[in-house]
Amino acid sequence: MKIKYKILLVRLAFFLSVIIGNNTENDAIVDLSVHDGQGGLLIEWFAPSLIQVKEVKVLRKKIGNPNFILLSTILNNNGRYLDKSCLEDTRYYYKVEIIQNNGTVITSDVKRPSFGTCLESKNGIIKNIKIKSLRSLIIFDLLNSLDNSILDNQKKSLSRLLNSTLEKNTISWIENFSLEYLKESASLINHFSLLLEEYPTVEKAIKYQPLFSNKMLLTPTEWINNFNSEIITLQNEWTLLEAAYPKAINYFDKIDPLKIVKYSYNQDHKPVVNLFFFHPEKLINKELFFLHDDQYIEIDISEISNERNQEVQIPEYWDYISLMMDDSLIEKYDLIKNKNIIYTLKRELIPALDVKSPFIKVERQYSDLRINEVQWNSLTKKLNLELTYDLKPTDRYSISCSSQILWELNSENDFKNNFIDSSFNIGYSGLESKVIEINIKEKSRNKTLEYIILNKNSFLRARNEELKWSQVDKETFGKSNKESSLNYDSSLVPELFVLYQNYPNPFNGQTRIAFDLLGDAVVSLFIADATGRIHNKILEKEFITSGSYTFSWNGDKRSTGIYFITLQAQVDELPPAIISKKMIYLK
Repeated sequence: MKIKYKILLVRLAFFLSVIIGNNTENDAIVDLSVHDGQGGLLIEWFAPSLIQVKEVKVLRKKIGNPNFILLSTILNNNGRYLDKSCLEDTRYYYKVEIIQNNGTVITSDVKRPSFGTCLESKNGIIKNIKIKSLRSLIIFDLLNSLDNSILDNQKKSLSRLLNSTLEKNTISWIENFSLEYLKESASLINHFSLLLEEYPTVEKAIKYQPLFSNKMLLTPTEWINNFNSEIITLQNEWTLLEAAYPKAINYFDKIDPLKIVKYSYNQDHKPVVNLFFFHPEKLINKELFFLHDDQYIEIDISEISNERNQEVQIPEYWDYISLMMDDSLIEKYDLIKNKNIIYTLKRELIPALDVKSPFIKVERQYSDLRINEVQWNSLTKKLNLELTYDLKPTDRYSISCSSQILWELNSENDFKNNFIDSSFNIGYSGLESKVIEINIKEKSRNKTLEYIILNKNSFLRARNEELKWSQVDKETFGKSNKESSLNYDSSLVPELFVLYQNYPNPFNGQTRIAFDLLGDAVVSLFIADATGRIHNKILEKEFITSGSYTFSWNGDKRSTGIYFITLQAQVDELPPAIISKKMIYLK
């Protein structure tokens, strides 16, 4: 055993001396392969893992030439290079030189250099088609096999749907499939399902390998494996899409006949509003117009394009816009000056990062945090926000007002699926709108997920069960947005009291409960569990004066779970104002 061990050490020492020694060039240490293909030869090399690469030089000589010439210098050892300058039916020999950080050069075999031949181009049907990925190639091949009765626009629409990066569900159909063809595409879907189910994977992989594998920097073996894997992935995703198709039609049928979908600026920096006509057949003989105060702009339905969208330029001084049909208001949106905005079907305001991209969005980008309810009182300048979140350790969120941070949130509060809320005093003069931004930090930069606009009009909005924003009459801060007997007249709360979230929360043992009473009132404060059973009545219809109040509550001898703090205040003969907040007791 000792002799074998010594032999291994000697071999290792010799190997290292070759790699990092003082030789200026060492042959045949780099393993080099050349893969034939149409439109380019793939050069693939491997070097010992101990090599510290400074740069890689790829050299080539045509058959009959004595000397290698430099093709390219690469500053990292990516192990692959595509030679697109080769001539068809011509043999080339290749050499790779790797320069290490210490100046040592190691090379591939120059006595028996690897060689390859650039193949004659075939497959003329897709020679001039831009194929960016293996997935797009397979989708192109499938769509090209569809029945000739399928319209080209339908094929393009299906291609966009399949190539989208969104989760494959109802939303994918609405955002990525041309809606004018949605309801008439049942035969297309059935035909495509059959093609995908019977797709001859191996046969197609072999057919397209000479033309595309080198261009995608894939070896022949990798090509076959990746082709098969991509087909399986596409089949699984299509199963989800096919199941979501009837739901997408149902969703589509419930959308208003037309909606505002984007606000942006054209090449002349003039503000324009984009309309989309979801159901133009419902607009026949209807009077459509934009309204701002006593000004209006007529909308001509006869000019609907094939894409069913229409762009309308509006005056620069308009700060909001109302979409009217006859005497009925379809929707009203505030406008943000000098920003491109998409209005989602769930009534969210989100940044339009690429003005030219498709602009029909069902909802904003998913995030672990969202604003669930918002209340703005323009008289008291108070903003109440309710958040619901389930933060990961790496999540970093912030809420800002006109770029000034109001609130930063991360995973320090480790309880999940809970509500948290807070109140802010906003310095608002009433002359110019304030913009609230919900941001997520990505790669040290803040990315805006959603906007909320504060202006001279007070409002109370909450998300419904479908997470769509809507105006509500009663607030539900601290719990579900479903109405209950504990809801109160929201117009009274800013003038009566502020109930703060208990601290700590979650808690083990005692927790602190605090509220500010803004005027003299009859107050009740009690603790109830999730079933509604009252555990403690801290205050019961007691008359107390304005001020700040703090109480402690001990959860000992109680079950772990969710409890609610409920505060009720009544002034004179007005209806009592009630608010509840959720707290979590953990043993």
